Amino acid sequence: MEYKIRNVLQSPIMKDAKVVAGESGLSNTVSDIIIMEAHDVEKWLKPNQLILTSLFSLQDSSEEECVSFIRHMSDLGASGLIVKLGRFVDEIPHGIIVGAKQYNIPVILIGPSIEYRDIVLEVMQNVLNRKAEMLDLFQNVHHEFKNLSLKEAPIKEVLFALKRLIKADVSLEENNRTPIETTLNKIDDFKVLDSRHLFKETYMTYEYIRELIEVEGDLASQLVVKIDLENQDYKYLVIKEMEQFVLMQDYMAIENACSSIQFEYAKKLAMSKVKQSHMNDLVDQIINGKYQSNEELLELVHTLHLSNNKNYRVITWMHRPEVIGNKMSFNEREKLLMNYQSIVNELETVWPKFAYRIFSNRLTFIIEDNFKSDFEFKRYIHDSLLKLNSKRTHKLTMKVGISEKGDINEVSKHAIQPLKVIQIAQVRNIDEFVMLYDDLGVYRLFLDLKNSFDLNSYVRDDLINMDESNRQTLRVFLDKNQNYKHASEILFVHPKTVKYRINKMIEVNKFDFNDSNEMFQLMLELRILDLSKI
Repeated sequence: MEYKIRNVLQSPIMKDAKVVAGESGLSNTVSDIIIMEAHDVEKWLKPNQLILTSLFSLQDSSEEECVSFIRHMSDLGASGLIVKLGRFVDEIPHGIIVGAKQYNIPVILIGPSIEYRDIVLEVMQNVLNRKAEMLDLFQNVHHEFKNLSLKEAPIKEVLFALKRLIKADVSLEENNRTPIETTLNKIDDFKVLDSRHLFKETYMTYEYIRELIEVEGDLASQLVVKIDLENQDYKYLVIKEMEQFVLMQDYMAIENACSSIQFEYAKKLAMSKVKQSHMNDLVDQIINGKYQSNEELLELVHTLHLSNNKNYRVITWMHRPEVIGNKMSFNEREKLLMNYQSIVNELETVWPKFAYRIFSNRLTFIIEDNFKSDFEFKRYIHDSLLKLNSKRTHKLTMKVGISEKGDINEVSKHAIQPLKVIQIAQVRNIDEFVMLYDDLGVYRLFLDLKNSFDLNSYVRDDLINMDESNRQTLRVFLDKNQNYKHASEILFVHPKTVKYRINKMIEVNKFDFNDSNEMFQLMLELRILDLSKI
């Protein structure tokens, strides 16, 4: 579709023309033609212009000056030089020939009978015809992809439309180069031998890379286009170049296809956000008991594709505790939410039926429990989350609380339990866990009482007023069955330091570490103090 020097030579008016130098530049693009009888080309020459001249201004120039003239033409992006001899110059200067060969500027000699006017009209007519054809092509291509977007055509249909227009197979790939959709019947394994970024032309909106690949022992080429999406995500459009490189006019179709794909992903993301916001609202209504009647609850259950005759548990997975209180940019938060969605998508392939709610630092699930025992359910959740986490480059924190089992009407009553599990586990300095509410044991009693009584009134003043480091030493010492060595390993101090602190407590607080009843009471009081931090 581009008009080149070789196309100019195919015109009837140029049938007797002769290329005397610079044959390697016959593929230079021609967008205009001008008559030049001055040598200061840098003042008026534009890229892709073809010069028509009698060499009047160069008739007395040295060879070095002629070579310099051709170099200036090359630097300014000129297409070529058409020379008409006989009026001022009878022979093309040797410097012009040397420069043309060096800088790939074709020098074309025409006969004295050919009029400048005829050449200019012929070239400009062809240039305008090509531009009109390009405009028609652009309008047709743009119209086709616009219609595909309007009718919400799937991405695969966009790829086949592109294949039909550029006559080459295309594929859409993830950013890790795994295929998403393709027009190929079979995707062959290939090895990338070399890759180079293409110079960004004015008609290129996207980033282009050409790859040299090896397929079953044969060399081939493919054009790779990077399509940037929201949240720093991106995809690759790959065009198989079998017999020749992609033509210039094909970039129109490629650019439009990339824009259609970009728009499709933006639309999917927008719809996903709306859907997720709606999902969050529905789950919130159930776990917070914000429904007026059983009929309204059943409507919520139906909308979330749950069942009203199954047993459910509430699970809270706090896998990003560091997010709490952190200020994030809009893009960072969007990327985080997309990451959460990918976790949910993976869990949907292994977990029983569930609904979920996304928070900034955690995921909460209402999940169906069809297991025979609490232990089986807990083990299944633990193993599935562990397997999911093992596949991730950036590991997620495993802080998981699981509520008691109950029917859908009891979900709102049980919803707070997983958070209580996480809070108590954190107070107990448990780094990672998958824990049932029932696993809290006596802590459940304290939690119930905490709502009605000031539990600290049951703790002796000596313990409340004790230095925090000494209280921690006492706690760890009792938890480790009064073993100085084990306690020192947890506290990162020398065993003698632990022994010194305990002896000081015996002296000051009169603790009797041989009295099992007193030690039991001390352990209870320490746990009550832990609960006061929640």
